[in-house]
Amino acid sequence: MTQTPSNNGNSSRLDRIEAILERTVEDTSELRSALTQLTAQTVADREADRQDKNELRSALTQLTGRVNNLVERMGRYQEETAFNNSELVRGQAMMTDLIRQLTLRQIQSDERQMQLEQTQAQIVQTQEQMREMQASILAAQERQERILDYLIRRSE
Repeated sequence: MTQTPSNNGNSSRLDRIEAILERTVEDTSELRSALTQLTAQTVADREADRQDKNELRSALTQLTGRVNNLVERMGRYQEETAFNNSELVRGQAMMTDLIRQLTLRQIQSDERQMQLEQTQAQIVQTQEQMREMQASILAAQERQERILDYLIRRSE
């Protein structure tokens, strides 16, 4: 009987050890399961991160292409603007030159108009003088005719 309590004590100790071992196995099993789940989640997260990274890289490549295209277009726009500005300046210079030429021609035309008016005034004055001369000649002819008539009558 003395062995029974001792066997009983060993048995309960073994039961406790066995229970601890079972809990440890269960805990290990749960930890293994949790580790497997975490590993699977980590692998899935890494795959998602890799896909996100690839998508971001693709988006960045597209964006870089668009930015490069925009920069190229801006460069062309600046070149065109510079060309258009130089054309505008050239056009303004041409317009200024044309205005200067037109102004000179207008001045010359005004001078010619003044000369024409002076010439017309001289023509009118000359015509008036010619009328006066014709009137004077007519008067002289009439006097000569009267003198001639007088002389003819006297000689008869």
